[in-house]
Amino acid sequence: MSEQKEEIHSKGDIKAYIIQDEDAMNPFEDWDTLGTLVIWHRNYSFGGEDGEKEYGDPKDFETMAKKEKLTYLPLYLFDHSGLTISTKPFSCPWDSGQVGYIYVMQKNWDAEYKDVKGTKEELVEKAHKTLRCEVDALDQYLTGDVWGVVVERETKCDKCGDESEDHLDSCWGFFGYEYAKEECKRMFDSAVELDEEIEEAAEEATKKESEHIDNLAEEEATT
Repeated sequence: MSEQKEEIHSKGDIKAYIIQDEDAMNPFEDWDTLGTLVIWHRNYSFGGEDGEKEYGDPKDFETMAKKEKLTYLPLYLFDHSGLTISTKPFSCPWDSGQVGYIYVMQKNWDAEYKDVKGTKEELVEKAHKTLRCEVDALDQYLTGDVWGVVVERETKCDKCGDESEDHLDSCWGFFGYEYAKEECKRMFDSAVELDEEIEEAAEEATKKESEHIDNLAEEEATT
């Protein structure tokens, strides 16, 4: 895991960081997605089916999908100093092109939409929206746009001056930097609130202990 941290929030000795998640999950290997990928590429599968092995030619897949009335979208890959994937074509004709499809298996369609009201066209549009979101998540995975949030307390030794970081909270797997920022703020505020509650409770306990000692001293003085 990378140690490069971007400090986002700070209050007193409590700090919250955003760190790139280098162990992020591939949505099409680790999630229960609506869509299934079918890929024609010699180097990449992205957690999908081998198109040539399963269907032969991409046109054969389209023929099958149309015959079985499956919902699907094309997949385009841009491969140049990194990978990015989309359901829409890229402008560069040299380093990009169609690499396959994302489609909804019939069993997945039935599980998702069997009891959903709407016309076929409305349900297809819902499915398309979900498929696009799933491809967007895959793109975030491929481009490194997956993040972790770490909240720590920084302390310094009074004797030796050494600094250390005490773990307060952390969570990983936030797809999208803006989403990570939102969760970072939430986790930071929660940590600060908890710290303030603990500090107030400690002060109250100290106050009560002091009052108790004073009461004992007064009782002894009057006996």
